[in-house]
Amino acid sequence: MKYIILNFAGVEYINSAGIATVISILAEARQRAQQLVIVGLSEHYRKIFRMVGVARYAEILDSARQALARADGVAGCPRRPHPTTLFGGGPTPA
Repeated sequence: MKYIILNFAGVEYINSAGIATVISILAEARQRAQQLVIVGLSEHYRKIFRMVGVARYAEILDSARQALARADGVAGCPRRPHPTTLFGGGPTPA
């Protein structure tokens, strides 16, 4: 299984178009048997993602480091010597 990590660390505002984009990415990932993991959300946006149902289909974690550790433990998920996040402005874990 492949993981897609969306990193929202440092993001202060997500409008409805942004949430719709996340839902579109989630739908595409599910069609391709990929796991979407969302990290770095403020508590406010965690609540919103739960309210709109995103949290039922995507895992929400505190940090990219947690998501990468989770992905490393999954069979078939390639290990990266230099992990990077795929979306967002947050720092890349060392």
